[in-house]
Amino acid sequence: MPVLVHRDPFGSDGARRPALKTPQARVLAVLMPDDPTTDPLTEWPLATRAVLALRAGFTAMSGTITRVMNGVREGSSSGDAHPGMLALGYVKEVILDIEGVKEVNYQLTSLGFHVYQSYLAQVGRLPAVRDAAASTNKRYQPSLRD
Repeated sequence: MPVLVHRDPFGSDGARRPALKTPQARVLAVLMPDDPTTDPLTEWPLATRAVLALRAGFTAMSGTITRVMNGVREGSSSGDAHPGMLALGYVKEVILDIEGVKEVNYQLTSLGFHVYQSYLAQVGRLPAVRDAAASTNKRYQPSLRD
């Protein structure tokens, strides 16, 4: 039977780690309203999963947007189990009916807004998006197979 191991939320220096992972924060940043103090919640930006992935800096093939939105289930080879932002209530689904075609969009919730603000207060700003070339698995490069 697998044993669930909880990681210490504090680093070796005792500093509190942010509750959000960087990919989650990137998605929340995409969904942030221009002016949260004056824009009503119903007018905050909407985005499809594909648009979120693109604007957050994920590649189309990475699967990162799926892990961010849905989390990772127990026993998955994708990493430690954790709930996604939908389950945590940081974002919500908004289904738009566009001429009879239903399109799933995502919108930031007020909880997601506050979690993102807390993240920024702890880390200062989002780190730069990692270079795609550094993340490419070299095993699949054509020049190495020949």
